Amino acid sequence: MLKVFRTLFGLFVFAGLVACGGNSGIGPASDASVESTPFALTKPPTAKGGGTGGETAFSCDADGVMVGYEGECPSVGVYEYTLWAGKHNDAGRVSIWADDVNIFVKYDTNETADLQEAHVYVWTDLAQIPSKRPAPGQAPYTAEQINADSYLFVIPASDFGAADPCGSTFYISTHAALIGEGGSTIGGDGDNGGETAYGGGPNSPTCFDGQKGAWWGYVNFTVECYYVVVGTAYEDSNNNGSFDAGEAVFAGISVSAGSETTTTATDGSYSFLLPAGESFTITSASPNGDYLANENAGGYSTGALSACLEDVDFGFVPLYDIGVDVNLSVDGDCSPDVVVSINGNEISPDGEGNYTLENQLPATDYVVVVTASSGEVSVSETQTIVSLNANKSLSFNLSFTCGGDDGDDDDFPLWNQDISHVILVFSLDSNPNGNTQDNDGYYTIKIDEYQDVDPDDLDGDIDAYLVALIADGLLSPTYDLLGASIKGGTQTTSFYSYGDYNTNGEASDLLPEGIGFSYTGGSDNESGQNSIDVNIVRAVLLQ
Repeated sequence: MLKVFRTLFGLFVFAGLVACGGNSGIGPASDASVESTPFALTKPPTAKGGGTGGETAFSCDADGVMVGYEGECPSVGVYEYTLWAGKHNDAGRVSIWADDVNIFVKYDTNETADLQEAHVYVWTDLAQIPSKRPAPGQAPYTAEQINADSYLFVIPASDFGAADPCGSTFYISTHAALIGEGGSTIGGDGDNGGETAYGGGPNSPTCFDGQKGAWWGYVNFTVECYYVVVGTAYEDSNNNGSFDAGEAVFAGISVSAGSETTTTATDGSYSFLLPAGESFTITSASPNGDYLANENAGGYSTGALSACLEDVDFGFVPLYDIGVDVNLSVDGDCSPDVVVSINGNEISPDGEGNYTLENQLPATDYVVVVTASSGEVSVSETQTIVSLNANKSLSFNLSFTCGGDDGDDDDFPLWNQDISHVILVFSLDSNPNGNTQDNDGYYTIKIDEYQDVDPDDLDGDIDAYLVALIADGLLSPTYDLLGASIKGGTQTTSFYSYGDYNTNGEASDLLPEGIGFSYTGGSDNESGQNSIDVNIVRAVLLQ
């Protein structure tokens, strides 16, 4: 619990009356009968007239000045009054405060006098206050033979039926008989020795002069309670809405509670001491930079304050940018479309072609996919950011080979039965080894157990096969596809030229001259398949 600052008096709390540097005092002159209602007296303390002046035409009251706080949760305002000797002379101070158990009345004389006697009356209702000076010797709280410059009365709040003193008002008469400074008899060396004194305010001497007979006064004291509200402004780096160990803090951030404003310390903390019973909304300014308010983003409402509040924190989530740089190498005569998506959301480029997703939350995974496509051909690359914790810049390098078929014309006919295998025929310079099985001048790849993506139409999946073969290391993007031999069902096994080599649409073509296999006729397998350079199974290739 945060320790609230103490008043400058060095005040003490005891179970009874305390004298500082003098003889022991005398306890309460009488006990008051009380009810259970806080501060309601069944019978107020008897106030008898005293002194030689007879009745006073009116009494003098005064308000004090709050000079500090005492206690914690709640803290109570300490009020200070002037101790007036002989009506006009400043002889010291009277300080009054309270807690949930006691009312404290402390006398402190200055260098002009010491205390010989002190007498205290406490009332809770103006109607209880007498019209003439109450006899000091009949006060319910008295101390004699003090012979010191300081004395503390500790008056039980239970004398007034107090359950919770916060907000209650008392009317307290603080009488003192003074002796000279350092002396033990009335009329000592101090300027105010031998004088009668009462606590009052700046205007009390004028009021005292207007009284008839024995002069006197009382002071007004309201128990003003305050509660501490504390918290921290921090960077919620893991976006969990809670201040965790190791998280950064913000110093110099403005925090407000109603009209009260403070700034956070170097450790990010702030504190307010606020009046009990009042409601406040605690708000915090945002730190510099890209942050999203998280914990208590809309402010924290205290409700009617009845306790100290800890951990009224303000969390700010850092926001980061994700930049995507796309480098696309295109082989062929086409202009692929590029699509960048982050967590499934497409990102548009700016005027300079840069892709940026701004102000993203931390501690979150992001999947970035870049796809280039043209016609039936597409290539993509995926990168994943795990638990974003800073600005990120990702670079994608894609190689794209334009397909010979732009998608507008078909190179292959529809096949009435399932295709059983396809032999892809490439020019010799496509052979990674520079030669072929039978040195026929062609590089051939046979795909068994063929399952076409688009049923019965090689046009629908030829590009997908090429991309898969490249990914499998069997082809390079520079390989030149001449055509494909198709075998399946009862249809005639035939060769079909591809792309720029196709001059007759879906009609079959002659096998390239000198190739190492031939057709025996009809739907039979090609003859001389031992000349095939690579045999693969589609299920293995594309799994």
